[in-house]
Amino acid sequence: MLWNEEQRQALGIKKKEQRLLDVLHKKGTLNTMELAFEAKVPRVTVMRLLKNLKERGFVARQTLLNEVRWSLVRPELLVKRIEKTFSNMPGNSKNTLPLSDIASVHVYRGPHELLESNKKLFAAHPGERIYSIEPNGVWRHIAKVPAQDWVHLNKLLKQKKIIVELLIEEGYESYFKSIERPLQESFFALVGETYIFPKNLMRSSTEVLIFRDSALFLDWEQFVAVEIKNSSTVAMFKGMFSLLKSHSRRM
Repeated sequence: MLWNEEQRQALGIKKKEQRLLDVLHKKGTLNTMELAFEAKVPRVTVMRLLKNLKERGFVARQTLLNEVRWSLVRPELLVKRIEKTFSNMPGNSKNTLPLSDIASVHVYRGPHELLESNKKLFAAHPGERIYSIEPNGVWRHIAKVPAQDWVHLNKLLKQKKIIVELLIEEGYESYFKSIERPLQESFFALVGETYIFPKNLMRSSTEVLIFRDSALFLDWEQFVAVEIKNSSTVAMFKGMFSLLKSHSRRM
């Protein structure tokens, strides 16, 4: 559970509301029917509770491909609210500074939210040149998302006139064979320059996208993404990209 009985009462959360929030915390983004099933709460009741939770800033409503889905609003901020309310909780160290106090941090969970995180950042950075690092581990999991969703996303990139400078791991061709051709074509149509870095240099399933003012990490194995907005952090990642590029060959 996100919080105990005492904390629930202090935050003004009803028991059925807590059941919904606990399910979203465990499962990530769900539609109303899925949420009602997982929480074992009637769908009509769930709709009423969600409206109330949204107005109080606990949940967010997103529409993706004509489907309404629900998620927690920045779970790390909920944790901060609890810590401030219960500052005497065991193990709470005054010397620990949460990353969200240093930078704007947003967490996305589930395939729908990962797609939504890309869409949100692409819409916010029209006409930019962005940087992308794509280890082969990403392609083992990316096919779990329907190809048409990716094609739609890549078309948005093109519409926003965003150019991608790409670092891709050697041997990617063998993974691309399993990916539908329209997705392959839409992916490479967006790329300005492509560099190949040595195989096994990064044994990872995490994609990194670097924008002007933010960086987005997408773990495609766990379907979790973290967006960090901090000028010093972004500068460091751009330096990391340049260093990796210097050890790569042009495609």
